[in-house]
Amino acid sequence: GYCFCGNQILPSLSYRIPNSYCDLNCIEDCYSFFMKVTQINSRSLEMKCPKRVLVNQAVVCELILFTNIESYAIIIDFGIENNTIILNGTNEFNEKISFDYPEKGTYSINASLTNHQMNIQCVINVYEANSSHSNISKQKDLYIHEIATLSGCFYDKEYFKETNSELYSINSLNMTPEFCISYCQKNNFSYAILKSSHWCFCSNKYGMNGLTPSSCNCLCSGSSDEYCGCINNYLAYKLNNKRFDFTVIGSYLGCFTANIFPTGKHIPYNTNGICLNFCSRSNYMITYGSEYCYCFDTINQFNRTNENMCNLPCTGNSTQICGGFEHGSLFKISNVSLTANLPYYIKAEEQFNFELILQSNYNSSYEYLVDFGDGDIRDLSNVTGTLSLEKNYNLTGLYEIRVTFLENNYLVLNPLIFVDEPNYNYSFEQSNLSIYENIVNSIKIEINENAEYYGCFLKASVGFSIQAPVIDNFKCSTYCSKRSRIYSYAHTAGLCFCANDYNTIVPESLSKCLCACANTLSRFCSCYEGARMYKDSNNLAQITIGQYLGCFINTNSINVSNEISINFGFLSNDLCIQYCSLRNYLYASTTRGDECICSNDIVKLGILNETYCQHKCKGNVSQICGDIPSKSVYLLNSMSMSLVCISKIRQYEEFKCFLTLKSNLLLDSYEIQVDFDDKDLRKYDITYLGPVNLTINKTYEKVGVFTVRAYLIGTSMNANSKIEVEFVFKENKAEINGFIGCYFDRNPFEFKDLTFVSEKNMTNYECMSICSMYGYNFSATFYGNTCSCSNKYGSYNSAGNGLSCNQNCSGKRSEICGGEAYNSQTIYDSNTSSITYTFKVECTTVNVSSLIGYSYRINPIITCSSKGFSYTIASNNYFYCSNINYSNFGLDDTIAFCDNTCHFFPECGSSNYRLNSVYDTRGIFILISPISILKYSTFLKYVDNFLNKSQEVLKHPMDHVLRRLKQLLSIALLLL
Repeated sequence: GYCFCGNQILPSLSYRIPNSYCDLNCIEDCYSFFMKVTQINSRSLEMKCPKRVLVNQAVVCELILFTNIESYAIIIDFGIENNTIILNGTNEFNEKISFDYPEKGTYSINASLTNHQMNIQCVINVYEANSSHSNISKQKDLYIHEIATLSGCFYDKEYFKETNSELYSINSLNMTPEFCISYCQKNNFSYAILKSSHWCFCSNKYGMNGLTPSSCNCLCSGSSDEYCGCINNYLAYKLNNKRFDFTVIGSYLGCFTANIFPTGKHIPYNTNGICLNFCSRSNYMITYGSEYCYCFDTINQFNRTNENMCNLPCTGNSTQICGGFEHGSLFKISNVSLTANLPYYIKAEEQFNFELILQSNYNSSYEYLVDFGDGDIRDLSNVTGTLSLEKNYNLTGLYEIRVTFLENNYLVLNPLIFVDEPNYNYSFEQSNLSIYENIVNSIKIEINENAEYYGCFLKASVGFSIQAPVIDNFKCSTYCSKRSRIYSYAHTAGLCFCANDYNTIVPESLSKCLCACANTLSRFCSCYEGARMYKDSNNLAQITIGQYLGCFINTNSINVSNEISINFGFLSNDLCIQYCSLRNYLYASTTRGDECICSNDIVKLGILNETYCQHKCKGNVSQICGDIPSKSVYLLNSMSMSLVCISKIRQYEEFKCFLTLKSNLLLDSYEIQVDFDDKDLRKYDITYLGPVNLTINKTYEKVGVFTVRAYLIGTSMNANSKIEVEFVFKENKAEINGFIGCYFDRNPFEFKDLTFVSEKNMTNYECMSICSMYGYNFSATFYGNTCSCSNKYGSYNSAGNGLSCNQNCSGKRSEICGGEAYNSQTIYDSNTSSITYTFKVECTTVNVSSLIGYSYRINPIITCSSKGFSYTIASNNYFYCSNINYSNFGLDDTIAFCDNTCHFFPECGSSNYRLNSVYDTRGIFILISPISILKYSTFLKYVDNFLNKSQEVLKHPMDHVLRRLKQLLSIALLLL
């Protein structure tokens, strides 16, 4: 018996659940299906009431009951003595009930369903209509202002945690952004991180896992008007060199109402400050009903009313008023921005212009205090627009200029400026810059991700079939390619996704694909919303090379044409080169450790000594990313190389390969090397004047599957194309004695039609004689004692890779009769840290004479990996462990054949292959006496009669067996 749950009794319309739910005893030997049927009577009771009302104002509550009970009674207690009602009903119930309270206070309304143990409760606060709440203070103007630069809201994959030794952290119930920023500034960190409402982390990097689509709007433990990040999402503030400030002001206009009051956003923790955050891009906002916020741009729909009508405390802060019932506290929203425009680099005693650009729609003037850091402090009153100050420094050094707003005494700006020696000469101009000269050193950074960048797409629109833990795009594309998948993307969480196809993909902003890869900050990976997709294409290679040009003066202006900049809290020169290349710029520059600048021109200001670039990159402290007055500049060379060859050709047939090289730099010189995988290596020297198209003619003398590889010398870029060469029989000229050559033979064997063994009398001449008498054009001897015949040879190429025919003939020790038997082996990857771990590497022949053989009683790959070996070599009966220096000989991966299976592997080497001494049997003069010929012919006739009679007696078709026996008997007679 079984237990089912559903709205129908039939098992096919229900789903099975554990028998304990039905308390059913199993019944054996029954043909019927028994079930214990229990009808479930479900019900739900809900009551909706306002949280706040005025004295003698009607409380309207909605009571909703869902049930299949035929009759019931609901008892409602309004929390005042002798004020209880009973409602009777059947089936579903949805009614509104009304009641008013004569006195202020907090009341509990209780509703219960009789005899069914169902009770619900609503709490209501009742206020007097003509007075304000005792704890409510006078409404004030509101300000949203950050004393540091907010970089954004980011996702955290467990980097910002208390146990991270790279960070300073503090946990406080009084946490605010100001508290955290001040704490991190005192400890000389670059960034302040706010997380989980009460945690502050001081860090020198951030943003590795990207901007989050979720919110950081969790209230600070120390403020009801500010946010301090959430559990997995954090706010990042940049602490130094603040050159722009933005303030949102909410000016209280009074208590307002409307004929039709709008429906705003419900914020359970609402305050006027929280509402201002939410409405910062609008012209007005209004808070009402304690927990509602509404944003709008025109005030026409509202009318001013008595202030006493706005008397409800905000749910997030009871000392603030958030309107009343259909009355709201209305604020006008104004925006004020201040920008400092000044150079990053000047010389001592050189006068410069310090410009403060004020933009405001707030009808007020401002007073600022400017401290230039050298004792020069200026009080600026009645500032209403752009203000320009003349300034010079007498002493060299790095100065912080502090601009303070006097009304609230908070820091507005703190730009940095570097003052150099007055006689320093930087006359090097762009016109003198050559891509061949003035290179400070040989620093080159390559961006090669082993696949073609396909684009950034919405992750939800991309369906992928395989995922695995792989840390970056290069390894991910390799991992997917090994599994015969074309498309791949690596995720910042350390996962790799593979597919051969995808659904209709939706393009996404590049910013959604600019996360750091897991365990490496030198490459971009996919973020939580975006999929940074790559397409595997072996015959196409792409690479970006960043050539370091030197340390240059930073741009003085705040707006530079032909230039874009972006901040990364985990910046390295690699990332900046990668980003600017994606945006199709010619130069990538890093400055101040976390800013990447892309441009198509080097600004004509001059080059500096390398000592002026000393700021370590935030994402790679072994690299330099400019400095306050300077930037590290790289020239970008984005290149692609494709190699296209026909996939299948015939041996000895000439074909063409087409190689194309593209670069964005003219007049550069390159060397390309093409390896045809048969010891044919070709080099091409190129001076780049535009796209290079090479047509390469090639003929293969050997058969097999060859990989043609084209390399750009001096880089890691290579493209490849596989070619299968089909066998074409072509006779080689034989020597005087008929010898043609030493050739490989393997399954399926060429020399197999007639085979015989002579342990003492085998010679090449005797083998040739037998094959000639039986009409075969070619004979082959092997193992020193075996002969076989065929009409073709060379399907598996002539001997090479260290092997030769070396076995003495059993009948004549001065002759060579082929070679010994060999086996191919299958190589497997046993390196646990490799992305191809457990995968087949190749089928080839390995010299295992110096290696230790293990039986298949133990797992081969686990055994080799536990012993620290990178490869497992699998053969017929044994496996071997080796590192990358295992030596190949005999059949290589172009022609080797592995057809054996064993317990742990689908493929473990091959059956025997051998080396044949091949001879041409045509035109041979057989020196046999007439008497021998007569005896031999008589014997053959006797054999024929015997075989024919045997076939008649057996009455069974034995043509093949009998013919074989005839051959063996005739050969035995001849040898005798």
